[in-house]
Amino acid sequence: MTARVELSGKSFELDAIASAFNNMAESAHNSIISLTTEAESVKNSNMKKDKISTRDELTGLLNSNYLNERINEEIRRSKSALHSFSLMIIDIDDFSRINALYGKQTGDIILLETAKKISNSCGADNIPARIADDEFAMLSTKTAVPEIREIAESIRSSVAGNSIITPDGNFSVTVSIGVMTFNPAEHELHQNPEDIFKSASSALSKAKAGGKNRVEFES
Repeated sequence: MTARVELSGKSFELDAIASAFNNMAESAHNSIISLTTEAESVKNSNMKKDKISTRDELTGLLNSNYLNERINEEIRRSKSALHSFSLMIIDIDDFSRINALYGKQTGDIILLETAKKISNSCGADNIPARIADDEFAMLSTKTAVPEIREIAESIRSSVAGNSIITPDGNFSVTVSIGVMTFNPAEHELHQNPEDIFKSASSALSKAKAGGKNRVEFES
C-alpha cells in the first residue's frame, strides 16, 4: 500500500493513469490505517468492558459476576475429583450507620482499607472479591479447613486492629465472617452458587447474632 508510480512527464496518458493509481493507493492506505485504528479502539474498549464486568470499580477486587462463575467451576471439579472448597463472606459491622452519618467519601475510604486488609491476608489459593456494598468474599480452592479458620481469624483481627484515617477523623471497624466449606462427600453435587452463598450467609448471620466481630462456620 506504500508503493507509488513515478510520473514521467513525457506522456499525458501514462501520467494520468499513474496519477489515478497513486490516488487509489493513497486512499486504500488511509482506509486501512483508519480501519486498523478503529479495530484497535474497539479491542481496547472490549478489554475495558471485560475488566469492568469482572472487577469492582472502587476496590479493584473481583466481583460477584466472576465469583459465581468460579464457584460453578469448582462445583464441576468436585464431581470428578472429589474436590473441596470454601467460601467466606465478610461483612463490615455497622457500615450502613457509618456511611449514613459521615457520607460516601469516608465510607469509600473504609471500604478500600478493608479490601486491602482482606487481600493481604489471602494466599495464592484464595480469591478475594467484593460482592455487595459492605460485603466481601473469599473463595478458597485448596486450603484445608483448619487453615481457613486461621485466615478468617487473621482477616478479622487485622481489620479490627487497623486505624483508618479519613477527613472525618480516625475510624476502627470490625467484620463478621461466615464460612461454608463444600465437601462433595457431604453435600449434593447439583448445588449451585446460590446454595453456596446461602450457606455462607447463614453462618454470617450467626456471627452477627453472636455479637459481631467474630467468625462462624456452617454446621
